[in-house]
Amino acid sequence: MSLQEPVKAEPLAAGATKKTNWVRFFTWSAIVLFFFTLARVVYLHWEVHSRPCDDISAQDKTTVTAGSAPSVVNFFPDKISLGSPLCVVVAGPANVAIDRDGQPAPLHLFLDGLELKGSVGALVDRKKNLVEFDVARTTDDSDVWSKIIGQFKLGWSGARVPVHVGVGTDKQGEFDNATQAPLELMVVDFWAFVPGALTFLAAVLALVFAAQTSAILRDGAAGTTYSLARVQMAFWLYLITAAFIFIWLVTGDYNGVLSSQTLTLLGISGTTALMGISVDKATTPAPPPTTSQGFLNDILNENGGVALHRLQIVVWTAILGVVFFFAIYRSFRLPEFDSNLLILMGISGVTYAGFKFQGEK
Repeated sequence: MSLQEPVKAEPLAAGATKKTNWVRFFTWSAIVLFFFTLARVVYLHWEVHSRPCDDISAQDKTTVTAGSAPSVVNFFPDKISLGSPLCVVVAGPANVAIDRDGQPAPLHLFLDGLELKGSVGALVDRKKNLVEFDVARTTDDSDVWSKIIGQFKLGWSGARVPVHVGVGTDKQGEFDNATQAPLELMVVDFWAFVPGALTFLAAVLALVFAAQTSAILRDGAAGTTYSLARVQMAFWLYLITAAFIFIWLVTGDYNGVLSSQTLTLLGISGTTALMGISVDKATTPAPPPTTSQGFLNDILNENGGVALHRLQIVVWTAILGVVFFFAIYRSFRLPEFDSNLLILMGISGVTYAGFKFQGEK
């Protein structure tokens, strides 16, 4: 029997080494792909760095008869990305409503009839009627941008939104518009999205292989049972981090991206994991580490069968994860969960810790 023991140990050691190599491979792949994505995004920003009003030819600089009503005549360029400047030819800017201080009322950009209060025009040339706007998403206009971005169309070039360009003021609303062709707003570049998605996949695979050879997602050392609380904590950590980086790279926003509900969700998962560890340490005598019976069995089973309190955490974590994903997909912002959903997750965590304590007494 003793002669067979080394034979059994060798494949295990070789298998662990192979999985460790996969961890390194996917970790470095994620790093390389992330920097490739970052380089592509930087390139796109540099590509639109020039001010469009400086590049308009003489025939594009429309001169308008004095006394005419304000109206939108043209805009340049016809394809831009979020955060890029847009030059609009506005007829009769001198006739725009005057505010209480005797100054021309600020011009705001309108997309599909929706006012962007955070996008205020800068008058480049009054005689030639050139007004420049920065088409950037702001916190004040988050609801408007959610409606606009939600209309995106997928194609080989990425996700783009055709929008109707308008200009107006708070007092007068949107001016008359003589332009017909829509502005093509690039939301997601294909060559930035693909490596970005592969970055997330490589990071997940690195965690999967690391979990098989280490204690990162387990109750004890490598080979012991997987911890439901730690798996939930890793789930939200990866999802929220990936969503934040995605929104930052696409929109250029990093302030105001994380919502209080998202932070609460991350805090609940971390607290649940901490309570699980506290229960293990508070139990006297400490329960012996048990051997893993497989991922799903470990996170769902307790005392020889599926535990209802564990199933509750898994089901609601999966439901909120799907809601989270589709909120990012449709609006490019982190969702704001109802307080009752967060209370439900908190109750699930406390219930899990309570049953865990009773089961280990």
